[in-house]
Amino acid sequence: MDRYGLICRSIYEDSDVTQRELSSILGISLGSVNKLVGECLKDGLIQNHSEYGKYSLTEKGMEYLLMALLSRQPDSVHVLSRSPSRHPKDFLKFLVKG
Repeated sequence: MDRYGLICRSIYEDSDVTQRELSSILGISLGSVNKLVGECLKDGLIQNHSEYGKYSLTEKGMEYLLMALLSRQPDSVHVLSRSPSRHPKDFLKFLVKG
């Protein structure tokens, strides 16, 4: 998964995650995280809800993360059939917890 996908996944899993925590989770510098988050905001993958760094995925971000996860799954049709629901958000939860 690329770095944008990793940022999206981390925010999906914990919308309270800080840039400093993302740096630790991803094993990259705080400056790199700041740049990636800025690019994700600019591309409309995430949105910022406060001056304290609370983020959430946009619909575009959910689609990006879903595609990133599916690209890792060679047997995505089989995985989809095991998903508890056919709703994209439920399927995404299934893949992330996987």
